[in-house]
Amino acid sequence: MEKFKKQLAAFISIVLIVGLFGTSVFAETTEVDVSGETPATAVNGAASTLELVDFDKVDAKEAVSLLLKLGLINGKVQADKKVAYEPDAKLTRAEIAKLVAKAVTLVSKEEIKGTKSFADIKGNWATDYIQYCADKGIIDGAGGAYNPDNNVTGLETAKMLLAAMGVEGLTGSDWAARTEAAANEKGLLKGTKAVNGTPVDRDDAAQLIYNALTISDGSSKLPQVIVVSETTEKASFTIGKNTLVTAPEFKLVTMVADGRETQMDAGTYNNVTLVVTDKLKTNPASFTGRGIEDYRAAIYVDKNGLNKSLSVTQAISGGTYTDTEASGIKIDSTGRNFKGIIVNGGEYTVKDSTINLIGKADGSDTSDFTGLGSAVAAFSNAKVTLDGVEINTEGVARTALFTDSGADTMITDSKFKVMGGTLYPGYVNTADQTKMVAPPWVLGITGNARGTNLMGNFSTATVVRTEATANQWGVLSTDSGSNMLLTVVDSVLTLLGEGQKDPYSTNYGSGYGTYIIGDAQEYFYGTTFNVGTYASILTGGKAVYASSKFDKPLDIYPLKQKLTGRTRTNSTGEEEEVYDIVKEDTPVFTGITGQGKITTINSDAFGFMAHNNGELVITDGTVVNTDNATFLIKAGDVQLTVEDGAQLNTKDGVILQMIDNDDSIVGVDFSQGAPNFNTDFYEKAGYPDIDYDIDVKTDGGNTVKFNATDVDLKGNLYNGTGYFGGGPGGGLQPADKLEVTLGKGATLTGTISATSVIHVDENGKQNTHFTINEYYYLGHVANKVHYNGGNDISVTIKDGAVWNVTDTGIITSLTVEDGCKINGTIKVDGREMTVADIIAKGGTVKGTIEVSKK
Repeated sequence: MEKFKKQLAAFISIVLIVGLFGTSVFAETTEVDVSGETPATAVNGAASTLELVDFDKVDAKEAVSLLLKLGLINGKVQADKKVAYEPDAKLTRAEIAKLVAKAVTLVSKEEIKGTKSFADIKGNWATDYIQYCADKGIIDGAGGAYNPDNNVTGLETAKMLLAAMGVEGLTGSDWAARTEAAANEKGLLKGTKAVNGTPVDRDDAAQLIYNALTISDGSSKLPQVIVVSETTEKASFTIGKNTLVTAPEFKLVTMVADGRETQMDAGTYNNVTLVVTDKLKTNPASFTGRGIEDYRAAIYVDKNGLNKSLSVTQAISGGTYTDTEASGIKIDSTGRNFKGIIVNGGEYTVKDSTINLIGKADGSDTSDFTGLGSAVAAFSNAKVTLDGVEINTEGVARTALFTDSGADTMITDSKFKVMGGTLYPGYVNTADQTKMVAPPWVLGITGNARGTNLMGNFSTATVVRTEATANQWGVLSTDSGSNMLLTVVDSVLTLLGEGQKDPYSTNYGSGYGTYIIGDAQEYFYGTTFNVGTYASILTGGKAVYASSKFDKPLDIYPLKQKLTGRTRTNSTGEEEEVYDIVKEDTPVFTGITGQGKITTINSDAFGFMAHNNGELVITDGTVVNTDNATFLIKAGDVQLTVEDGAQLNTKDGVILQMIDNDDSIVGVDFSQGAPNFNTDFYEKAGYPDIDYDIDVKTDGGNTVKFNATDVDLKGNLYNGTGYFGGGPGGGLQPADKLEVTLGKGATLTGTISATSVIHVDENGKQNTHFTINEYYYLGHVANKVHYNGGNDISVTIKDGAVWNVTDTGIITSLTVEDGCKINGTIKVDGREMTVADIIAKGGTVKGTIEVSKK
């Protein structure tokens, strides 16, 4: 298959956007606070002092550095788009109100809003900050005015900060003298140049705020900030409720208490080591939208081996660890985003070890698009082998295994369980990967933690004889990359579903066993799926489900690009070289033996869902047990192959259900500057084109191909597309085509028909409206036989295949070879015909073809 060298990960990955809606809806515009003191603009400020062009002119370097790290400031964007701090510039009273308000809420994260007002702040960009500070008794005005655009003096700044620290009595005609005395007593003026009754510059303002934060005891409004500059041991360490423990810029601090990495929440801890490590200077993740994450891990390995300046080895107990291997170790953590092991290039093996990450992450500081908070992460073409490992995680978006950027991972004879947690208040269901920590509800699933995630270009993950468990969302996933390879052998993939309320997923958790995206190739040999919604979701790629009866041991060959010598004009009019995707010449893992098991899929709802192009092959005796349709196809040119003794056991009697993409019907909302999903689904009462008229789009749809050989199938195949909105330009989605081929050794006992559909609940009643809280209703429909002029179905019966018709259906093309059987009545445009009649006419008839039970 031809592929271009330039793989646009953002485009192919967001299933959520491209897959769900068929076209990209991203825009590179995000409102960002550029200075920390001025209104937000759409231009990013500095992420570190390295990006401040005038940092060499700053006297209060330590202060500016820390305040920038804490997010209180990030410079001023200049006309040339570079960022400066402007240390000699003056601050306005509006700007200082914002800085103080942000400092006060640094720990509490309290919403910055207030009620007290002044006559001159209506419509001012800093109104919320001014009112917040006024309500807290931090600022006051004169004569009912605040004068937000006036410069603030040094003593006025000091007074505000002292008030935030709980110092009283700074009023009256001698307030300035009282303020200066209190400031000197507290040490607030240390390192400043000129704090007096004249306008304060940005240099001194930063120093004053830094001093206030670091000398505050946190007992009043202003937090206490403890800056740990080097690794320190303490017999006892107390963190107050209004205290933040941090490290200098470019450093990170981790608390290990009683041998366990511990979240630095309020409390008193014993046998503490505050470990200071370096912050990564470059981003190892392929997804860069979140910047460089604050990765902290017990073991950090790069191409040179164990990097001690990046490792918190104090969190390791038992066993041994070296530059190349860890054996018999245990890593325990209650932190919200601490990682067990990071391998960023090079090779590493972990044997007979346990990693327990049980911090209650709420998703505000984790991401499974960057691996922040995962137990084991591999980046930058690393090779990681896990053997006899147990991994347990709790908390939102905390994967057991994260593989990215061309890395190769293999986990064998192991088990992991990923339980998820509780999302932070106000989380919005979104397709924005910088924020996404729960699945798009338009997939018809819920949850907030995937077991694994495979990302980047040409990365591989191999799972062998492993118990892989997640509570909801997904067990194994690919995302935001291209041409990834996932191989699963003799393993069990289970979704637990603890705490869920889903009328369909009654035995297992809501979600999927695997996700297929970005032209990924996924192979499942002797794998058992226990899932609540889907075995797999397909949105670009290929998956094969087969047995582990290997003729010879299995080797894992990553994919690569190979030049074809051809070029092609891309969408921008440029000539690009064209590549084929082929296997690497050398395997990365070898000698995997199979146990001779068949693949078995147990799903409470559907077998497979597709909402973009791809291919699924069900072969080699694979058994698929579902309550609802084996294949739910919402969009895409999809090829389905069922062969070689595969069994499709569906309780509701539907093998294939094609519907309009109900994801697109829900749609997205950009009002908050990001693609957030609407929260309601609406549908008109009655069957479309039967109970009310619609304008069917007959062109521009997709084609689904269903091929069966050497199988005995029982169930129906329905094409119910072309009825609902969410299509291009806001109109109806175009009707799709279905091509069914029954080949050698295939028998189908069932109906094949074009239909009209309605969404229904678990009782069969039409669902004209449901919300995000009833996500599980998406995809569940009832059919009524109907041809709308666009939902064509062509059926080919060849090589001795047999079709036993069980009910009336409508198709539009029928091809029958000599020696095949159709046990049913055939009417072409109202005229009854036999198989012999069709063969006599060349073997193919077209029109409105009614096929019914004899």
